[in-house]
Amino acid sequence: PDVTIFAFSYDYQKAKIVTSGYLPDIDSTYASGKGICYDYSSLFACMLRSVGVPAKLIKGYTSNVPTYHAWNEVFINGSWVVIDSCYDSQMKGFGSAYNMEKPASSYSKMYEY
Repeated sequence: PDVTIFAFSYDYQKAKIVTSGYLPDIDSTYASGKGICYDYSSLFACMLRSVGVPAKLIKGYTSNVPTYHAWNEVFINGSWVVIDSCYDSQMKGFGSAYNMEKPASSYSKMYEY
């Protein structure tokens, strides 16, 4: 069968103009194939939850990104695992090596949903 892989790209223009109170629109993110970290994390949490995988959307700070950031925690094999799909997308785009699971010690939660 023919399989299409949908790739997302970081929306640098949106990142420059996004304001406090912004809420992601997962349908728009999926349709456009681009977004900021909050868009990536919202869509990823929605996709996981839709198939019964427990997932959190987290906002806060990480040593990997110099600004306020969003990522996910996913319940895998009895533990919450940090996954940063936006960061991984950037690393892949630059041809850099990355691991999907991130050390929780590199992430500082402010909010979780």
